[in-house]
Amino acid sequence: MIKFETGQFYIGCRKSKVPAAEDIDYWGSPGKINESLWDLEKEKHILFESTDISYKELTDKEKVFIGEAWKKFGKEKCINKNIGGNLDPESLSKRAKENYKNGIGGLANLTP
Repeated sequence: MIKFETGQFYIGCRKSKVPAAEDIDYWGSPGKINESLWDLEKEKHILFESTDISYKELTDKEKVFIGEAWKKFGKEKCINKNIGGNLDPESLSKRAKENYKNGIGGLANLTP
């Protein structure tokens, strides 16, 4: 979990060849929506660690962590916009409206 000075946080999983405490250079993938947060002060917290887990099992755990964080803290605090490749419909709707307004994407290309 990457916690930002704003109190918001991002949950991500990583399969590494070194223990989590030594995997200090990787900070996750912000995505365009949250990219500006990665410039803020942040700290890394390890929520789960295993040396004997498949990538599928790891990403399944990530989905649970994100889903529970959305329920417990809300989507403004837990900034993940997708779970396991499935975009949050609220985020997609905001992005689709913004793209339409800016003339980007499929909706903007439709004729009357």
